[in-house]
Amino acid sequence: MRISAGIAVVVLLTIGATSHAADKNWPATPAGTMAKGWVTAFNTGEAPMRQFLINNMAAGGKPVEERMKSYRKLRRKMKTLTLVRVDDATSYELDVTLADAGGEEHQFTFRVQPKAPHKLELVGRLEHRHGH
Repeated sequence: MRISAGIAVVVLLTIGATSHAADKNWPATPAGTMAKGWVTAFNTGEAPMRQFLINNMAAGGKPVEERMKSYRKLRRKMKTLTLVRVDDATSYELDVTLADAGGEEHQFTFRVQPKAPHKLELVGRLEHRHGH
């Protein structure tokens, strides 16, 4: 029993170290800050995501309930998201590759308003279609 507990601690420490290392790779820009916040809320659950959307999405977009429906669908499919790499970055737009819980990679784009408080204007995901 002690061996199993020791292994579990090592696994948890390794997972935590990987997650923390990925956090350091987000750009220190308005877009990077918002993208990291969105991914954190995504991974934390429905209530934190709802609060994040209420606090950080630019006015005039989809209603929160519509965004939450999209969130639930994506969360069921992907479980969690982890930063793999930054593909392109400016102060106000960020293209990243995020891995889901199964390790499959997905491209996301985050765009924020150029004026403070830099609310999110867009969270988009590039979907690859197989076939034609």
